[in-house]
Amino acid sequence: MTEGYVDDLLDQLSAADLHAASDFQELAFGQVRTQLHQSWQSRRQWLKDGFGISIAGSQAAQEFDVLVELRNALTHGAGELTRLQRNRLSDQLALESKLVSVMKLGMRGNRLNLTAETSVAAVKIACSYVIALDSGARAR
Repeated sequence: MTEGYVDDLLDQLSAADLHAASDFQELAFGQVRTQLHQSWQSRRQWLKDGFGISIAGSQAAQEFDVLVELRNALTHGAGELTRLQRNRLSDQLALESKLVSVMKLGMRGNRLNLTAETSVAAVKIACSYVIALDSGARAR
């Protein structure tokens, strides 16, 4: 849901800015279009630098970053923290603490133990992020 919203927002903003673009501008944009949707970091960077929309530092953005880390662990770590997430012990411990407090899950070693509260937290966080980003886009 959130990824689709952000990708649609980027596409809409890009289309609005390119409505009277020259052939050169459209060609140049075509070369970088895939970068818009490549990662959460690139989406945030394009929203900020390209369109002046940033919610960085907000509670919604910070909690969403934790949700993305959970998604990465589930997708790329098969339910455990990934090698990248375990790269530095201090970062790993900080992430584990955030996962427990924000995502309401348990940890057993590197293994994530999802709870019924985890899915509720994930939905609330995703919705809060979309609302905050939408407010930023509307203020543009």
